[in-house]
Amino acid sequence: MNLLFRFLTAALLALWAAIPAIGGAGDGGENAGGTGVWILPRCESIGSNITTIGGGVPRVAPLTFGNLGSDIRLRLSNECGEATATLFEGESGAPIALPVVDQLMTLPAFVLQGLVAAGVDVADIVVIDAHNRGYLMRLHLDLAARTAALLVY
Repeated sequence: MNLLFRFLTAALLALWAAIPAIGGAGDGGENAGGTGVWILPRCESIGSNITTIGGGVPRVAPLTFGNLGSDIRLRLSNECGEATATLFEGESGAPIALPVVDQLMTLPAFVLQGLVAAGVDVADIVVIDAHNRGYLMRLHLDLAARTAALLVY
């Protein structure tokens, strides 16, 4: 009986550890249960649509970020191959390379803070793989509130 109790206790503990915890209200929305990684929808063929960033309807609700003092991490879809990401700054269009490791793209905090310090309120982001699949995004920065919203097209 003692052996059965120990086995049952171990099985219940293993089950409890394997079940994901229910997130609280402060987890940050659709970001993988509060891990700080925002999961993007499926990537699409970009083709010649690069000139239409911001001209259509976003594919998902805007991702909002209230803290520009930390990196923003975005998980690319598995359909997207090895990708590169470039941020095009405001009106000048100056390109800034963004790091992509495996399927994780990062908007570094120092880039976000630099954009705010330079008075840039809109930037475009292009994420593309070798097969022209990826994402077109527009980053809106609220300079006064130091917050951001990301639209995925």
